[in-house]
Order: sequence, then C-alpha cells, then structure tokens
Amino acid sequence: MPAPSRAESSAPPRFALIADDLTGACDAGVQFAQRGFSTLVRLAPSAREQEPFDLVALTTNSRDDAPATAAAKVREACQVLRGAGREVIYKKMDSTLRGNVGAELQMVVETCGFSLALMAPAFPAMGRTLEAGSLRVAGTAPREAIHLPSLLQHQGASRAVHLGRAAWADGPDALCAQLKALPEKTFVVLDSICDPDLEAIARAASKVGMRVLLAGSAGLAAAAAKVIAKELQRPAPVAARPRSSARGSVILVMGSTHPVTQGQVDYLVKHRPVARIELAANFAQQVAKALEEGQHVLATVRQSLDDKNQLAPLLGTLQNPAIRGLALSGGDTAFAILSASGTTGIKLVSEVVPGIPHGRLMGGIANAMAVVTKAGGFGSEDALAVAADFLAQQVRTE
Repeated sequence: MPAPSRAESSAPPRFALIADDLTGACDAGVQFAQRGFSTLVRLAPSAREQEPFDLVALTTNSRDDAPATAAAKVREACQVLRGAGREVIYKKMDSTLRGNVGAELQMVVETCGFSLALMAPAFPAMGRTLEAGSLRVAGTAPREAIHLPSLLQHQGASRAVHLGRAAWADGPDALCAQLKALPEKTFVVLDSICDPDLEAIARAASKVGMRVLLAGSAGLAAAAAKVIAKELQRPAPVAARPRSSARGSVILVMGSTHPVTQGQVDYLVKHRPVARIELAANFAQQVAKALEEGQHVLATVRQSLDDKNQLAPLLGTLQNPAIRGLALSGGDTAFAILSASGTTGIKLVSEVVPGIPHGRLMGGIANAMAVVTKAGGFGSEDALAVAADFLAQQVRTE
C-alpha cells in the first residue's frame, strides 16, 4: 500500500483504484467514501475532474476483452492516474474471478512499480470466501470452486504463491515477515473467510514497508479504507441523504441475467407498484402513463447497447422531474446508459445496503440525479425493492 504517515496527513490524499467494470468501481469505491474520503467514479480516463477528490475510481470496461486489450487499457489507466499525481492503491477484482485477472494485475504491478500484489477477492458479506487458495461462493457445489493460483498461472502470472490464514495467526507482523522474504513482483494469494481476515491483510500491507498493491473485491476495499482512514485520522462523515416528503418514481434498468437479480426483480414486481416496459420506440409514452399512476418503471435489457439510438427513448425520460432516481444492474448496461447520457462520473455517497452503493451523477442530462448500481449476484431478495424505496425519496440536487 503503504498508507501515508501521519506527518503527511495534512495534505489531501490523491488516491486511485482501478476496476474492470463500472459496478465494481462503485462497490469498491464506496467503501472509501464511507470512511470519509471524497470519491469519484470516473467513466473515462480522459475525463477531467471538475472538483478535487481524495480518491478516483477508474473503470477500464475490460472484463470481456482479450487479455492483451485489457492489459493495454489498464496500462493507459495507470499512466493517466500517475500523470495526474494519483497513487494507485487498489485493483478491484471480480468476487467470482471473472475477467482478465492475471493480465490486469501484472500490468498494474509493472506500470506502477509495486513490489508485491496481495490478492484476497473474498467478500464474506456476499458469501464469497477463499479457502486453500480456492474461491467458494455460498450455495454452489464444492467442485465449482476456483483455485486462484492455478488461474493466475493459466493467465500467464507464473510467480504466484499461496498463504493460508495461519500466516497472520500471530498478528500482522508475522505476515509482514513472510512477505518481506518473497521475491519481487510476486502475486500472493491469501485465504480469507471473514472480515477480520481481510483487515489483517490490509494492516500488514500498511506496515510491511514495501510498495504493495492490494487486489480484491469490495470486501478487501472496505478493510483497506478502514486502515488508511485510521492512519490519516479521517473521521467518517454522516452521509447526506436529501429526502422529499413525497415519494416519486424510479427507473430501474436491469442488464444482468444473474439468477440473484432475477429473483430480486420478481420480488420487486410483486411487492411494489411497477410497470415493466420494453426499451422500444414507444417507451417514453408508456413511461409517462406509468408516472401518472405513481408506478416505478422496470426496463430489462437483453441486447447489446452499442447503438446509442436504442437508448434515446430512455434518455429522454431522465429529464422528467417525476423521476427521483435511477437503479442500474450490470456493469456494461450501466456504463452504456450513463455514457450516452453525457455523465462524466458518479460522486459516491454510501451504501443503500451492503454491496449496493449509491451516489450522484455528474454531468449530462441526468446531472445530480441519485443513482444506485448493483452487480448481478449481489444483494438479498428484497434489495431492488429497498433501493427503489430509497431512491423514491431523493431529490435532485445541484
């Protein structure tokens, strides 16, 4: 990592994290926002910051790219962030290890000059744990576990080692001693089954005295944010949640086909006033009718959104004052919609529920609108309903 010393804490930090999709950038970045660090998710490397932020989360949108393409995008992100005087402190990994894990981590380590990469993609709050080097997802068969060291070797990262939980049983100092004995540029896979494990890893990264890259899901991001906030004596802010006395309507756009999201959609439709409307030419007219009846609008995306013309009906509705907020599921879907709307970034605020962040859109036709993003497999059955209730009480601020 390591965290800046307290002697340096008077200067505003200029941190950065890199994610391979938009929802990942949000659910990792919000962990820092909740610890008192002003946090911006930037949609493109070239976008300029309109105001200073302690941390910028940059999405490369590289999860489904070929490894070489993904690595090139990550290199560009590193160069842009370093050129802006920002220190990359975190590489967001998918909590089920999708994407170009090895190629992207290798590029961050090489471009930013890290000595080691500590990898802990576990997210216990969402049922993801790492045991014996294998990532396990609650509710899945043991045979579906993914052995991370083997995955790294398959993706070209030959120098990978695995450390079990015994490595820090005697505290972070014991883990630091083992880390210092490793060769440069080693990828260290660390078992973790609970939040205290992740915090022990983050504390060791802060104390080891080497340039260490932390890589993981929102779980390790939360631990890192906690450790750095303590080092910098940063008090956690009270999240500002402007509320209206009257409820409005929310647009929910679901691009994820994950069974968890499908179950959340079913719950939402059953327990809240919702109009399911196809993203078609008459979308705006149907939305107007739904709003008159006090309903939320649920749009399901089943096709690529590369053609911005497909989004025109949806984008036109975002200026309607009756729309209080926007809920987006699926990283590609969220990125396509926000990019087409002219949004340059998301100012993160807090989590509505664990793993589901909210923030305010910056720029474009939906400027200052409240937004919630959600990875496909995250959240309980009622997560979308809770998000809709929250957004329905928000007001658009300038």
